[in-house]
Amino acid sequence: FGVQKEYILALWGMESSFGNYQGNFDVLSVLATLAFDGRREKLFTQEFVNAMKMLDNGALKRSEMKGSWAGAMGQIQFMPTAYLAYAADGDNDGKKDIWNNEYDAFASIANYLHTVGWDNTLPWGVEVMLTQPIDLSYSGTESNKARSLKDWQTMGLILKSANPQEQAKLSTLENAQLWLVRPDREAGRAFLVSNNFRTILDWNKSNYFALSIGMFAERIKDNVGL
Repeated sequence: FGVQKEYILALWGMESSFGNYQGNFDVLSVLATLAFDGRREKLFTQEFVNAMKMLDNGALKRSEMKGSWAGAMGQIQFMPTAYLAYAADGDNDGKKDIWNNEYDAFASIANYLHTVGWDNTLPWGVEVMLTQPIDLSYSGTESNKARSLKDWQTMGLILKSANPQEQAKLSTLENAQLWLVRPDREAGRAFLVSNNFRTILDWNKSNYFALSIGMFAERIKDNVGL
């Protein structure tokens, strides 16, 4: 699927502590309750329908459908909709078992990221500093806020840490479209991110989550030697 190992491990670790905590709630009961609750009725009603499709397709037995309090399942915490769209058979045994089979869990993560636009030639991004004020309206990951590295540098952005590793990442981003992310607005840190960051946001629409995955993946690569 063309996704680096360290990102697969980072998502696996973040979602279930490397498979150790998957949740033991009855998924159908959870989804029915959340649909009835009404705050996100449409979302959880569709997830309930797709959970029923999983059972109808023979993906697993009714008693095996366990997950989190919100209905996310397995070592990678896929909702039923994500399972139907992205679950993959990593060891070619004819099953897509994201609960007990790490091969399937890893293949499913990779399939998800690949399908929504992962580019294995790019890093997720770099941390930067502002040498002059930049209005917050320039930050964000909307398509129309993308700029080239040269444009951002002209606006006064520089690497926060100019070590060889960060310099190499910045060089790789030279011809990519980049977005400025400031998760804590003026008070916090700033990052220039590639489309891979936006791909992680497709998994979980939180800048904090995506930044954590990017940093976690780099730490894994540096310390495990992948």
